[in-house]
Amino acid sequence: MERIGQIYERYPALTPKQQQIADFLLANPKVACFVSLKELSRLAGASEVSVLRTCTALGFEGFLQLKEAFRASATVGRGLPSPAVVLDSEGQEGGEKVRVLQEICNEESAHLADMLAQLDPSRLFEEARTLLGAGEVFVFGHDVSKVFADYIFHRLTFLRIKASSIRMGDSSTVQSMLARMQPGDHAIILSLPPYHLPAVTAAKYALRQGASATIITDSEASPALVEGCRHFLCNTSTRFFYNTHTLIMVLVNLLASCVAIEMGQDYKEILLAEQAVEGYMKADAAPAGLLEEDMDD
Repeated sequence: MERIGQIYERYPALTPKQQQIADFLLANPKVACFVSLKELSRLAGASEVSVLRTCTALGFEGFLQLKEAFRASATVGRGLPSPAVVLDSEGQEGGEKVRVLQEICNEESAHLADMLAQLDPSRLFEEARTLLGAGEVFVFGHDVSKVFADYIFHRLTFLRIKASSIRMGDSSTVQSMLARMQPGDHAIILSLPPYHLPAVTAAKYALRQGASATIITDSEASPALVEGCRHFLCNTSTRFFYNTHTLIMVLVNLLASCVAIEMGQDYKEILLAEQAVEGYMKADAAPAGLLEEDMDD
């Protein structure tokens, strides 16, 4: 994080164009870890020469050294707020804070609109049919993404799809689960910044075992994208933290909805079964006197 800190120190001395490039880097640290010089110049709206001059002005020997600094900070797992937020935060009045919050709301809304506009319904239904036809679904997550692996697991379990949620950091369990995979199984790997590179190995091994695999990650620049795997992109960039998870929740719910649609009458039977269990549990837990009064009514 120390080398990234020098960007904040040198930020006031940058030219407006250099500040524009620095703003983009710090607002999108995951992209900065792996993006090419040509792609960064396009994304930041600047020439390649301007990007290289910005690297020098920030105290780096070159573009590769700047990317290495961002990769090193990614292993720490801290968020990198934009200088625009850091420099303006002191002494802000209530109205200014509300303005910043509104901008964050607008960014979340824009990210969601972009994702929904780019989603191909045929790919969602293709994934739904894969899930329905899988012998077992293995969902891999690491750190915070394990929360969403668990969420996918619960959604699939409700839909009567056999599934397991695996923490990527638990190497012995990961190895056992990968060894258990066989043709007809399906793996879902969540990989978000800071990327956990063993996720790539897990995806490749799943394919080696004859299973299919889907990657949920943040951008086309993600190192988690593996050839032969279906993938879905959720823009997770945010001002204050490494990831915003709004889009992942939306994606999971859309996939579950597609599964329910594909199931048709079978899904209606699941709902009826769930309602029957809920009614039984409530009745069994109710005091006997209460039940008698209800019957009299």
